[in-house]
Amino acid sequence: ATETPTATPTSTPAPTQTPGTPGTMHVGSLAGFSGKLAKGNWQANVTVSVHDSAHGPVGSATVTVNWGTGTLASSTCTTAPDGMCTATSGTILRNVSTVTATVANISHSTLTYNAADNHQTSVVVAK
Repeated sequence: ATETPTATPTSTPAPTQTPGTPGTMHVGSLAGFSGKLAKGNWQANVTVSVHDSAHGPVGSATVTVNWGTGTLASSTCTTAPDGMCTATSGTILRNVSTVTATVANISHSTLTYNAADNHQTSVVVAK
């Protein structure tokens, strides 16, 4: 008698994010929102998430954000242990309806910023 081979079930591993370059950090996500100021003016805010190469949160990183209009200076924020911080623009005049917030740089005492690994680099913030 000939035995019929039995198929052995195999499990499919769950998909994982591709690790970045070791010793580096990058932008995990950006979320923009606006705030009202006096006389119809407003300000833009962007919450930045910074990840290490294994996609873990990076605390104590200084994030520099450039705002998309020539009259606004860049601003910075420092990430908390959860890897998050919020940068706020200066006053935006009421006749400007949107600005683009772009991460220009991230600095850290032991990690190097690798923009090529960013999940997102800029976000448009509407009035």
